[in-house]
Amino acid sequence: KETAKYPWELLKDQNDSLPLSVNAGMVRQLSSENTRKTINYILAGKALVIADPILDGFVQQLPGALKEGNLASNIFEKNGLECKKLVNSNSLDILTAIFPNKYKIIHLAGHGEFNAESPMNSGMIIGNQQYLTTAQLTQMSNVPEFVFVNCCYLGSMDNEAESKFQNRYKFAANIGTELIDIGVKAVIAAGWEVNDTRALKFAEVFYNAMFDGYNFGESVLKARKEIYTNMDNTWGAYQCYGDPFYKFDINQSQSKKELTYTLAEEAEYDLINLKNNLDTGGYSYDATLQHMNNIADAIKKAKIRNNIITELEAQIYAEMGDYDLSNAKYEALLNVENADFSLKSIEKYNNILTKKCVIDFEKGSVKNSDLLILLDKAIKNIEALIAFGPTAERYSYLASAYKRKGYIAEDINVKLACYLSASENYKLADSIKEDSYPFSNWAALDLLLTNKLDKKIANKNKAYLEKLDHKNSNYNNFWSLVKKNNLMMVDLLQKPTIDPKDIITDYNRIWNFIGTKGKKIAELEQLKILIDVAKLKEDNTRLTKLKEILEQLGDLV
Repeated sequence: KETAKYPWELLKDQNDSLPLSVNAGMVRQLSSENTRKTINYILAGKALVIADPILDGFVQQLPGALKEGNLASNIFEKNGLECKKLVNSNSLDILTAIFPNKYKIIHLAGHGEFNAESPMNSGMIIGNQQYLTTAQLTQMSNVPEFVFVNCCYLGSMDNEAESKFQNRYKFAANIGTELIDIGVKAVIAAGWEVNDTRALKFAEVFYNAMFDGYNFGESVLKARKEIYTNMDNTWGAYQCYGDPFYKFDINQSQSKKELTYTLAEEAEYDLINLKNNLDTGGYSYDATLQHMNNIADAIKKAKIRNNIITELEAQIYAEMGDYDLSNAKYEALLNVENADFSLKSIEKYNNILTKKCVIDFEKGSVKNSDLLILLDKAIKNIEALIAFGPTAERYSYLASAYKRKGYIAEDINVKLACYLSASENYKLADSIKEDSYPFSNWAALDLLLTNKLDKKIANKNKAYLEKLDHKNSNYNNFWSLVKKNNLMMVDLLQKPTIDPKDIITDYNRIWNFIGTKGKKIAELEQLKILIDVAKLKEDNTRLTKLKEILEQLGDLV
């Protein structure tokens, strides 16, 4: 953070005709131990533009900021984003809009002020003695992916002009580093007053490049080159922080840029973006598969394949619900001689293998006896990992493997033994690390297998529900959201007279805006297994309720 205040963008080799940031590109990356650990990114395609707020004569209005705000909002809307435009708005409207709502992109254009004594109270002037401060922005519970701050520092030219000039780019450094610290993926902040015409062109070229499929570093370089001139240093004012490979969410088929890579990290970032975007549900299997093939072709052409890329591909295919392709990628990863991979890869491979067995069982494409052999192999592998180091996650994977074996097994005694083993291992997972996922799985199986209304289970379930209700508004993660549904399912199994409509309604609400096909298949699989256990125990009351939920949710995948 200390070196962020220096205007590195102005560096120029004396033997080079162009400054470094114009010739080769320059993106700042923050070294920090304070980055927010839990980040709730915004999945919906929403943008916020605040430009030239009404300042009531406190300082002069900025017609250039007004034009920039209109330009940015037009580009966002043209590219399919829902845009909240606050141009010439008052401070109340601005503060009301920014905090309760969730935006993927935020663009600010106006006056900025740096408070040297209290940097976190620096910010954008949004009214007479009123500010949108860095401290306020860092309190956002839902973190935008990208923020553009074009807020020139306002200072009168006097005997302290030099120190005021330094404070101008300290404002940009302060807001840039603080936003990166809370988890914003990329930030642009203007370090000093810019030429209106060239600032408008910079924003236009940058945003158009991003929406054309270029990454953050490439888009910044294109914009700098477009506005470079010896007449002023607007081209050097923009401090750009974050990952140079960050990209906006766009449909790859609409990208005007041919997919090519130089570094493995570029492909990795594209795969990470794609994996994250799948959760929004706004994708088709065929389009995603084509995108994956395009990425794979570019990787092959550049000869940059590594284990990270292969593992990301395996994870994406799993999220798509294509366990055949996912399993093949994991096997390719694990079977490479001298390959280096994490134990996490082995865990996920065995988990995907057991999921694939269920899909093959339901298709009838593989004999049950062969599937049971594969499941026993996975169980043995996971038990070996537990022997190496028992963790809650590994016990949950083992429980899931037993649960799936019980679902596939034809012998009633084998089924019952597997479901009991699944229940015991989920209970072990919960004992190591209290979490509603293994608890709800253990509680549901235990209630069906024993038909006992355990007060301890009821009280723990209630405590988990109260905790989730308190925090639910901040969740932007599929598994976090469906935890409540799984706990409500335990309630239903304890009291079969409960109407399941609340569970169905909540699932519908969640599944309509978040969750990949793979995640939804996993939830449906759990319902099918609970139905199988209810049948095994001839529990018709609970069976009817579970079937009703399954029938309502099956069409959503």
